[in-house]
Amino acid sequence: MLEFRRSGRLQMLEFRRSGRLQMLEFRRSGRLQMLEFRRSGRLQMLEFRRSGRLQMLEFRRSGRLQMLEFRRSGRLQMLEFRRSGRLQMLEFRRSGRLQMLEFRRSGRLQMLEFRRSGRLQMLEFRRSGRLQMLEFRPSGRLQMLEFRPSGRLQMLEFRPSGRLQMLEFRPSGRLQMLEFRPSGRLQMLEFRPSGRLQMLEFRPSGRLQMLEFRPSGRLQMLEFRPSGRLQMLEFRPSGRLQGLWFSFSGAFRY
Repeated sequence: MLEFRRSGRLQMLEFRRSGRLQMLEFRRSGRLQMLEFRRSGRLQMLEFRRSGRLQMLEFRRSGRLQMLEFRRSGRLQMLEFRRSGRLQMLEFRRSGRLQMLEFRRSGRLQMLEFRRSGRLQMLEFRRSGRLQMLEFRPSGRLQMLEFRPSGRLQMLEFRPSGRLQMLEFRPSGRLQMLEFRPSGRLQMLEFRPSGRLQMLEFRPSGRLQMLEFRPSGRLQMLEFRPSGRLQMLEFRPSGRLQGLWFSFSGAFRY
């Protein structure tokens, strides 16, 4: 069948014995619509507008649905849904920005975003409550984070200068921190829920410093220098103070 109207509207329809149906409509405004249906249950639709916007849709009997939209500005959007519960989405913009999302019936969610500047961000969430995040910047900076339903939190940051920082927190109240610098300096800290605090610092010159504090009020300190000098100090809540000084030259004090 074919129908044409004075307004400029054109319609066409075709049906085949196989069960295939095709429809087309064109309007003077420049709008074009097409539809095709097959006996297998497959349905396809397309729409184009003078503005440059293009939309497409396809549905299959299996439950799979696909959609696409393109705009003259350069923006592209895509979506796919499957009967299994899996959903995927993608969006691209002329600026170079790309976004992706995937969701699964298991409750797993993944997201990704990339920008022309070189910045990359990723996120993953699972039904168990586990969350992971990552961000990379063109400067070379990398950041990572992971959270678990048990309450455990881990963080990491790396910078192009060579500086590395790490942190871990546990639901028990335990906190651990580490920092490394390109100069060779290393710092570590650990805090426990009992109130115990430990600190360590190492420098490329060979100098090592350690400190430990306990909730009872006891404080211990140690320092070693590359010259061979060793110093130790201990303070107790009773008010007692002990110190030791030793040198490889043979000097010893207490």
